[in-house]
Amino acid sequence: MHKLEPFNKSEEEALVGALFLNQHLVKECTIRPEQLYTRELRQIYSAIRSLDEKGKPVDLITLMEEVGDDNISSFGGASYFYQLAGKVPSLANFHSYEKVVREYDQKGKAIQIAEKIIECAFEANITKTLSEGISELMAVEEDQTNEDNGDITPSFVNLFEDCEKDLGDIVGIPSGFTHLDRLTGGFQESNLVIMGHVQVWGKRH
Repeated sequence: MHKLEPFNKSEEEALVGALFLNQHLVKECTIRPEQLYTRELRQIYSAIRSLDEKGKPVDLITLMEEVGDDNISSFGGASYFYQLAGKVPSLANFHSYEKVVREYDQKGKAIQIAEKIIECAFEANITKTLSEGISELMAVEEDQTNEDNGDITPSFVNLFEDCEKDLGDIVGIPSGFTHLDRLTGGFQESNLVIMGHVQVWGKRH
């Protein structure tokens, strides 16, 4: 299966660059380092947050010291910090960058869960697979802030509600044929079910 990796590097750069230009925005930012897709930006963002928590100023010297020489070399040296600062269109749009980064993180997690559901659907119990998948999707949604990021779970919630319905003695997957379901209790995991039609012709007198 083709792995999708949704992210927006320019928005991530604008977000982290804005924090480098204005340290006070760190306290307003609700993004966590792991929500950034780009490795070097995660490292720089973590370093900025660490400096702020220690009560230290965020400037080129303190940031380079916090990030470490090995990490700085891995993403192009000190010039990268200047390039990052130059990629901020406007500090006034900081919360817009934040929202986009959060949405792409949410999309990435939703895709990972959906791929897991598809994979498990071939082998595991479908009711359990849907139930666990929906729980994970809802956890992703609940993990977001109160920003209006859209609802990614309605169709899965409907499926979950269908799975939770009381089907009486039917403990498996309904076939759609009432009489057959009463006889078999629904299709069960690992069952091989062969269906056929038999027509009996009577003698004509």
